[in-house]
Amino acid sequence: QTVYFAFGSNLHLSQMSKRCPESRYLGRGFLRDHKWQINTRGYANIIPSQQDCVHGLCFLLSQKDEERLDRNEGVNMVPSAYEKHFRDVEVYPTNPIIVGRRVKEVDEFIRQPSFSPLSGFEAGEIVRALVYINRREIDNGPPKTEYISRISAGVEDAKLLGVPPLYFEQYV
Repeated sequence: QTVYFAFGSNLHLSQMSKRCPESRYLGRGFLRDHKWQINTRGYANIIPSQQDCVHGLCFLLSQKDEERLDRNEGVNMVPSAYEKHFRDVEVYPTNPIIVGRRVKEVDEFIRQPSFSPLSGFEAGEIVRALVYINRREIDNGPPKTEYISRISAGVEDAKLLGVPPLYFEQYV
C-alpha cells in the first residue's frame, strides 16, 4: 500500500472515490518547501519553493488504486502529464471516526452538520508519500475551464476536513 498526498482536484472526495474506490482517508497533509500552482497545462502542480508549503489530504492506496491513479494522472502518456515522486509529508490528526474509512464514507460523514474535523495543528507524523508532479511545465498558467469546478469542489471538501481556509485564499 502507498500513502498518497493529494493537492489538486483529487481533494474532491467524490472524484477521488471514483478514481480510487479502495482508497482510505488518513488525514490532512502538509508538504514543506513547495508551492502550489496552476501550470501552463491548466492543472494543479507543485514546484520547489523554500518559503512555501502545500496543504492537502492524504490517502492510503491499494496497488490497484495506484495503477488507476497513474492512468488518471497521465503517468504513462508521452509526454507524461505527471511523474511519480515521493516526498516527506506531515500527516495531521483528524477526527478518529473517519481515519481509515473508504473515501466515499468520509464524503458522507463530512456533510453531516455535527461533523468536526478536529482541525487544530497538533503535531503531525512524517510519512513518505506519493506525489504527482509535472517538472517540465512549471510556469504559471490559467486553469482549464473544465478544471475550475473540480478544483473548487476539492477546496470545499478540504476545508471541511480541516485544511485552513486562509491557505486557499493565499494560494488557490
